[in-house]
Amino acid sequence: MQSPTAAPDSPPPLEVSVQDAVAKVVEILGRAHGECVAAQGVVELCMRDEALSTQDMQSVQTLDVATQTVEAATLVLQNLLTLMGDAKMPPISVARLSAGVSLHDIVRTLKGEKAPTPAIPAGDIDLF
Repeated sequence: MQSPTAAPDSPPPLEVSVQDAVAKVVEILGRAHGECVAAQGVVELCMRDEALSTQDMQSVQTLDVATQTVEAATLVLQNLLTLMGDAKMPPISVARLSAGVSLHDIVRTLKGEKAPTPAIPAGDIDLF
């Protein structure tokens, strides 16, 4: 029997196993960690030519802590996957899992779709 809120021809809600969801989050965090490391490299190059103020140095240290935090969270989730093994758990809704997520590429990854790599022209910085 169909749900009264679903359209007659709508596909069923997309669901994934908990293990697949965690593996996809590990993938996302792995990419984010690589991007943080690259950003640290750019900051390091910029620091060579100019001394930083105490406040700027604290911001750079915050970037380093954020990079380490992403790496640690990735390892914790990888360990969780190992500990879970083949444990059977009910599938979870990707829509509910990604509720409130504003980055479309993250949602696409959770759905198992290949997110296109956006081309960012040199000289443009998208900070917000």
